[in-house]
Amino acid sequence: MRNKAVVFLVLFAFLGVLTLWSGGQQDSVEAKGKISVMVIRLTEEAVAKFEEEFPGIKLEVQVRPFPDIFNHIEVAMQAESADPDVVPIDAPLVYPYAYKGWLEPLDEWIPRDLVDQHAQIEVDSGTYNGQLVAAPHQISIDLCIYNKDMFEEAGLALPPQVPESMTWEELVPAAQKLVKKDAAGNVVTWGFIIEQPDMPYEVGNMIQSLGGKCIGDDEFTVRGVIDTEPWRKALQFYGDIYNKWNLAPTENPWAPIMLMEQKTAMITAGPWGCPTWSNAETIDFEMGTTAYPHFEGGKVVNNCGGWHWGINSNSRNKKAAAEFLKWQMRPDINYWLWETGYADIGMTSVKSMLEKVRTDPKYSDYPEKLRRDYAMVAGHDELPRARTPGWLEYRTIFITEAGNVRMGQKEVDQALEDMITDMENEFKKYQ
Repeated sequence: MRNKAVVFLVLFAFLGVLTLWSGGQQDSVEAKGKISVMVIRLTEEAVAKFEEEFPGIKLEVQVRPFPDIFNHIEVAMQAESADPDVVPIDAPLVYPYAYKGWLEPLDEWIPRDLVDQHAQIEVDSGTYNGQLVAAPHQISIDLCIYNKDMFEEAGLALPPQVPESMTWEELVPAAQKLVKKDAAGNVVTWGFIIEQPDMPYEVGNMIQSLGGKCIGDDEFTVRGVIDTEPWRKALQFYGDIYNKWNLAPTENPWAPIMLMEQKTAMITAGPWGCPTWSNAETIDFEMGTTAYPHFEGGKVVNNCGGWHWGINSNSRNKKAAAEFLKWQMRPDINYWLWETGYADIGMTSVKSMLEKVRTDPKYSDYPEKLRRDYAMVAGHDELPRARTPGWLEYRTIFITEAGNVRMGQKEVDQALEDMITDMENEFKKYQ
């Protein structure tokens, strides 16, 4: 009996050593296999470049259009599917995805020195409860772009150059003078167009410029936050752009095209329009840029909250997925992806590469200078949008009620009260 016990102990010890050895081998083995990556856009050239550097990993790309991609991600994650392995994440969605346990913590997968090379605002946006859960990829900001020729024709002084900005109080009288009508009284040139007119992304800047908060510190409270003077003043001003001053059309034409076709004198727009400008055959006017407007006496607030990459917590190949995240975070690759056309959704978030764009002579003249102008404001005067597990509900309700104000269908106080009521009802499922 004693001899059997000795044999058993020796065998157990051997198996333990074997397990430790095989575990160590697994940790050191090269990442390989197939990973599925859901994207808004990823060029074939980019896929080939990654697979050439990581021949053991095969990328399966699932292209989904914006904004439908949010629904595709929700369906997959709620089903606890292992597919896709990698998902793109708009910054405000980091909180709900992490809250629901959909994202793999990244601190053990991504070296901190690589993370620290990215803009701090995007690192913060990708962090939940002290852990990095979404890898920075791009930074998002807005500019006010205008037609210099129209300003000069109207005898108006040009707005201050980036990174400075004009006030909303300065913009309105200028935009009024820039509106042009035909003999029948129909507008042929608008004074000003907001690219994303009902979104928290741009309208939120107005609120925050006046010192308003997006949401309570507990990530759910909206009463006592939304029904405050900054919200009332900002939403009233926003509604007046359309209904009192008639500076912009109430429908939603794409602002960059309207400016290129000289159907508006000014727009606010994000950097995803840069490829459109760069690929234009002709631009028949001189362009100018200023930073996003602010209220007199208020804060200068640029948008923030660019795109990130996350690993599905149910992924069966997290090691290979982590290699993709680290690859796109590298300064050389991140810049290359941005420069070669994946930049439809933002600017490179790498600090050294932003500085490169600010100084490289290739970005000295318009339309390429637009990229430099975006880089000039990137990382400055940025505040996050609402950080809440209920972001999708918050965003949907905000869009609805801001749209009601824009279309003149509700008074501001009623829209804000309805916004609060609907958000409180939706947030109950999280509390």
